Amino acid sequence: MTTVELKVKELQDDIEELNSLLNHATRSTVKQFLISQREKYEQEVTKLKKLEQERLAKLNATQTTQATGVYTKKIDTYGWDQSEKFVKIYITCLKDLNKITQDNLEAKFDERSFDLSVKNLNNINYNLNINNLLEKIDTAGSYTKLKTDMITVFLKKSKAGNNWGYLTQQEMKTRERAAPKLDENTDPQEGLMSMMKKMYEEGDDEMKRTISKAFTESREKQAKGMDTEL
Repeated sequence: MTTVELKVKELQDDIEELNSLLNHATRSTVKQFLISQREKYEQEVTKLKKLEQERLAKLNATQTTQATGVYTKKIDTYGWDQSEKFVKIYITCLKDLNKITQDNLEAKFDERSFDLSVKNLNNINYNLNINNLLEKIDTAGSYTKLKTDMITVFLKKSKAGNNWGYLTQQEMKTRERAAPKLDENTDPQEGLMSMMKKMYEEGDDEMKRTISKAFTESREKQAKGMDTEL
């Protein structure tokens, strides 16, 4: 027996002893005490059995992985868009999807999260887990669909027509923190120039061309205005 099994056996013996004492007890306070102790031991037995089951499940999973060579990889590349009723997650980074069937997909949906497992694709299990979705979803109406070159996860919106600006709450917070803001304590024109400078320094080539063009056009308009006044 394992240590946990021995502990469970001891607790079960204690429970039997408490039941025996309970059958002979006459005072209500004594009965209540014995019942309370019995419930405490029963809860401990349930807890220990659950821990033992989890330990055995992990052990079996490890042994299966070692025997078959199957291991799990995280899916970190995906795209998404939305329709009136659904937010759709597109997974196109996996090869040989034509070798598996819909039965190889396992998805669990919660109000603000989902977990997708792709089982045994070329001896690899793939997993995609996204938490803290921007809005609640209808778990009963959400599902997955397998094609030969793509997996799509359909997250049914709890409110049809509600537009999602971001996929997750964390993404929304990150974008909002990164967005340049005007300092209320500085001159508006100076603050705007500072913000534009920051956007130019951190932007890509297209952003820099756009800002440069805007500055050039602004200076040209200012020059024309001065000529007219003169």
